[in-house]
Amino acid sequence: MVSNDFRLLKEIKFHLDEILLLKRQIKEEESRITVIQKQIDGKEVQLEDLLAQQKEIHSVIASKEKELFALEKKLETSQSHSNMAHNQKEAEALEHEQSTLGKAVEELQENLLNLMDEEETASTDISKVNTFLEGSRQSLKEISEEVESKRSEYQSQIDDHDKEWKEHARALGDANKTIFKNGYNKFKESTPFAELNGQSCKRCGYGLDSTLHRAVLAQTALEICPGCNRIFLI
Repeated sequence: MVSNDFRLLKEIKFHLDEILLLKRQIKEEESRITVIQKQIDGKEVQLEDLLAQQKEIHSVIASKEKELFALEKKLETSQSHSNMAHNQKEAEALEHEQSTLGKAVEELQENLLNLMDEEETASTDISKVNTFLEGSRQSLKEISEEVESKRSEYQSQIDDHDKEWKEHARALGDANKTIFKNGYNKFKESTPFAELNGQSCKRCGYGLDSTLHRAVLAQTALEICPGCNRIFLI
């Protein structure tokens, strides 16, 4: 009966190990989606910043254009008064005003050209980000379909292994079934089993004394690792 339980436990271990492997493979597949989604999220934030920047530049340009129009109008008015000067002092004052206004107009025109260059750069960057997002979203759609197909395939295998180990567990002797059940409930996300590495537990590194070591090798009864509480199987 004991030897049969050891055989059953080894079968159970095989199926549980396969389930853990398949679950890792599912996570690896899902990580492909996570990577692309993070890239998309980052680019969407960048796009929002660029659109806000473009809007701000556009607003400044509109304001500067109004300012330029007013200055040019003022310069034009000043120039039209040039022939109306009654004396040298008035003529010099008009000349100074026109010089000042002319420089202001030139500076504003240069400022506007720089702003337009910035707006064009922002538009180019926005176009690049939109192109990236379009391609990434298409890739995400395709990869999501691939991942879902793999997930379905792996889950089907998990279900098969799950059915198998549970059948073997039901066939265990009552005492060993209880030991296994306790171990399984405690280590659902890993494994309730431990192997030997020399005279130590391969899982936690606990060093076995000679008595326990011989008992584990003899396999006449289930032995539990004092370090991690897993069931020894060799």
